[in-house]
Amino acid sequence: MSTWRCKFNIIPQAKQSTRFAAKNGRVFSFTPANKRSYQQQLAAIALSVKPETLFTGPVVLKAKFWWGFPASWSNKKKFVQPKISRPDLDNLLKPLKDALRGVVFIDDSQVVSYELCGKWYGPTYGIDVEVFEFGGVA
Repeated sequence: MSTWRCKFNIIPQAKQSTRFAAKNGRVFSFTPANKRSYQQQLAAIALSVKPETLFTGPVVLKAKFWWGFPASWSNKKKFVQPKISRPDLDNLLKPLKDALRGVVFIDDSQVVSYELCGKWYGPTYGIDVEVFEFGGVA
């Protein structure tokens, strides 16, 4: 079974909704520049460890999103634990899948299952990602 792994040393960010603005009486939509930049950074990191061939069939995505411990926490509290505040997990997965499209797999619709996805507090920030071929229904 083919597997692709990558560690993104980048602070996780959620996908924002498309914004709308009016100019000269016309309404247009746009993606905020900082979110576009974040997705481009993810894609650039993924390209540096790009698999030899793209996944063409159904895949499983594992993703762990990490935030550093808040400075206000005592040493007794500093152990790996879930992050239950915003951003929402599904909004974290969207820009990641968009960034991996065309780099690791052909289209993000190939992701048929998520495994061990979560948001955590840990010693450092980042995103741990693993993509592997779907092996069938368990």
